[in-house]
Amino acid sequence: MFAIYFLKPENRSAVDAMKDDDLIGRQSIITKDASSFDFAEPGLIVLVEGSSDAISLVDRRFGSLMEKLNKDRSDRLYALIKDEEKRADEGMGFLFG
Repeated sequence: MFAIYFLKPENRSAVDAMKDDDLIGRQSIITKDASSFDFAEPGLIVLVEGSSDAISLVDRRFGSLMEKLNKDRSDRLYALIKDEEKRADEGMGFLFG
């Protein structure tokens, strides 16, 4: 399960607070610059991948600081982020293979 959020720059400390949380911090948390994904407004894209309990906790504790993206947009961004990770892994394999 995953959820993707838009985080304004002034709320960036929320990412550190998420990583410090006992449950949320054990999930995969990836941040990307929103401008890399054609967002007009400056900020971060935050991908949280893990248990439904952890994502529910993110929504409750940090929902007022971040905008949860709708399913269509989240699915598109998730595919782009995973493709980017795959290409990076393949590049490292090529270098060290």
